[in-house]
This record gives sequence, C-alpha cells and structure tokens, in this order.
Amino acid sequence: MRKAIKPIITSVTRPALVLLVPLIAIGAALALTAAIQAAPHPEAGPAGLSPTVSPTPTQHPAQGLGPAPCENGFAGPFPCDDVDFISFLSNMELGAGPGEEAANLWGWTDPLTGVEYVIFGATDLTAFVDISDPENPVVIGTLPTETIPSEKYRDMKVYQDHAFIVADQNSLHGMQVFDLTRLRDVITPTATFTATAVYTGFLDSHNVYINEDSGYAYVARTTTPLPAPCSGAIAMVNIQDPHNPTHAGCLDYGGLASDSICVIYHGPDPDYQGRELCLVASDDDIIVADVTDKSNPSLIDQLVYADISRAHNVWVTEDHRFFVSADMNDEVFHGFNTRIFIWDFSDVENITLVNIYNGPTAASDHNIWVNGKQAYIGNFRAGLRILDLFDISNGKLHQSGFFDTVPSDDNTGHSAGAWAVYPYFDSGVVAVTEKPAGLYLLRPNLTTPRLWFPIIQANQAP
Repeated sequence: MRKAIKPIITSVTRPALVLLVPLIAIGAALALTAAIQAAPHPEAGPAGLSPTVSPTPTQHPAQGLGPAPCENGFAGPFPCDDVDFISFLSNMELGAGPGEEAANLWGWTDPLTGVEYVIFGATDLTAFVDISDPENPVVIGTLPTETIPSEKYRDMKVYQDHAFIVADQNSLHGMQVFDLTRLRDVITPTATFTATAVYTGFLDSHNVYINEDSGYAYVARTTTPLPAPCSGAIAMVNIQDPHNPTHAGCLDYGGLASDSICVIYHGPDPDYQGRELCLVASDDDIIVADVTDKSNPSLIDQLVYADISRAHNVWVTEDHRFFVSADMNDEVFHGFNTRIFIWDFSDVENITLVNIYNGPTAASDHNIWVNGKQAYIGNFRAGLRILDLFDISNGKLHQSGFFDTVPSDDNTGHSAGAWAVYPYFDSGVVAVTEKPAGLYLLRPNLTTPRLWFPIIQANQAP
C-alpha cells in the first residue's frame, strides 16, 4: 500500500488559525472567540489575501422577479441555458439580520408528508423553507446561531430526519442538532426554534459531511480546546443516536481540511469494496483515507496537481469509478478559467488525474455536487453550472446548462454569485444560495447530452 505521508502544512502560503491569549481576560471563552475571529482565515487564499473582485450590484436583479422561463438565452435579466427561474428570497426575507449573508444549504423531504424543505444557512441563523409550492416558498421558521451572529460560514447535512449544523469562526458554537419533524407542528410561520441538542466536542468548524450509510458525521477544520485533537483536520462523530453524538476519532493528515465526502466504497477495486473511505479536500492536497476503523484511520494517498491553490471540494460519481474536485483559488491566482479535476477512482491505491475540465468563463468555482449523470457547480460569479458526466470515462465533461446569478460579469473572486447548490429534490427544483443576496429556486430542463461547448453568452440582457 502506498503511503505518501507528509506533515500538516504550516507554510506562510496557508494561513494558520492563531489563538491570541490576552493578558487580562474577563472571560476565557469570550477571549478565545475574539481571537479566532481576528485571525486570518484560509477562505481568503494564500497568506490571508482577499482576491481582487468586482463590486456587487447595489440592487439585486432577482428581487421581485416572478417565474421566468429560460428563453433565447435569458430568464428575465439572467443569462441562462436550459435552467428556468422559479423564485427568490432575499437574506432579509429568510430572517437574516442586517449585513448578514447566505452560506451553505441542504434539503430535506418529509417522509410522512412528502413536503420538500430547503435548509438555508446564513451567518447568523438557519432557516427552514417549505418549497412545496416553489413559486411561493414559505419560511416556516428559523434556528438562531448557538452563540452570537458572527460566523463567516454555516453548513449543515441531514441524517435520520435531523439537521446537523456547524458554524465557522466562532469558538463556542459546537454542532446544533435539530429534529426536522418539528416543522410539521408549525401552525403560523415564522417560528423561532431552539436546538434539539448541541454537541460540544468541538468549538467551531468549517464544514460537515454525513455518511448516511454508516451514521457518522465528518466535520472539517474543527477548533477544539487545548490540547486540541482534530484541530485543522476532520473530527469523526458518531450520530447514530442523533440526540447524543459522540466523538469517534480524528483524521488528521494533510493540510487544513475544507470539505470531505465519505462513502462505503462499491467501486471496481475489490480490495476496498465495503470499506468506508473518505476523500478530503485539504487546501494543499486531496487526502484519501480508510476510516472503517475510526480509532485508527489509515492514509491511502495524498493527491496533488499543478498550480494547486486551494483544493476545496470533492464528490464521487454514483458508481464510485470516478470523483471530481474543485479548487476555488486557482482561477484567482493563476488566471485560469474555471477548472474541474477528473480523477479515476477504480484503483484506490493508484488514483490518477484523468483530465482537467476548462470552463467557458474565468469565474471561481466553489463547490461541486453529483446527482446521477450531472455535476452541479456553485460557480460564484458565473452562477450555477451543470456538467454532463456521460463522457467522464473518456476524461471529458460537457456543460449542459447554467443560470448566471450575477449578470454583470463572470469575473474571478468570491464576493458574489452561486455559493452552494442542492440538486437532490425529487421535484427537480434546484436550490442555490448567493452569499450577499439570498436563495434562488431554479428548475433545470436538461435534454440530451451535449458534445459541444455552449456559446459563451453576453452578460447583458436584450
């Protein structure tokens, strides 16, 4: 077995999380919170530098726009291709306070009623949105942050009808657990909820992934009290009893973990079939590890590629033969168009980079999700981008649709645009968050696979 182990990166090109201890502290917890908030954050890129970005439009074009089909390359003022606009809710309409922004999102379908809900994360709360009538979404209620509204990012996933919610850059948040079946009992929206439970085995974290097949949460870049197990890496938490999560172990190889996906492998490699494997985007590399034994995870490989700037997100194809990854800063610091990396996962100990997809715009990619034969990208200022995977065995991806949430430009940078995407509702509705704006509900109308690049659209309405 190949073991390419290297120490956790501490180079000045990767900002470290620094805890400043004041000489006189009124309260240790408040001092720790202030210190973490003051530290440079890896989301800013190398050396804590914020990428140069274009200004965000002062009036958002989705505000007040009704349903708009994608016709002749536009849905209202938005450039598009085979993706219709359904509706939009601003951050304020979703309950966020002044100056607060959207972050990640997820979805839940009530198994009893069939109602679909968007679980929307903002920097100060989580909102639960009934989209059974997607043209008229209803905010059923909100769950305020566990501490104070100062998080930069919020992420959530679902297991056994419970949402598990983490927040970044606030040292006292932990992981909120919310019983989603409580949404059935709301008679008059908008309700204000309290958490069903709170896990305090870590303080803050950047991201959470849940393997529903094993009942474990994998929490990226956690901060824990000193001595600090799992700091900067993946904390593995047993959530099989959703109301009583317990610490299971740490996966602490590589750089600062940004995101992960963990699966019970059923791909072609017989040596790993039935094993629980994690792929972790950790800024400087992509970690591949066997986490079947949570108390003793084993590193399989550390993958790198030319001009790696911030490996941020990974997702596997449904047959586990391939996975795709996104780097959110290579466009910013190296001048590429959007790049998506295609990896052959059929031989777990000999993973190879098959090819690199180069998109039609210079926009920075953030996250990528796979559903069936499509990959959905939160492509910041280029909006939602949808790629066909039908030709992935030949190392090719093809854009099959898009909805540009920032009509003004497709520049690099992270100031605006599609942040997160949830493409798993049975209704076909795709939910998208835009950091300074709010929540989009869209409907792709994908037809036959395309063997060509679409014509790069003009960024002006007709």
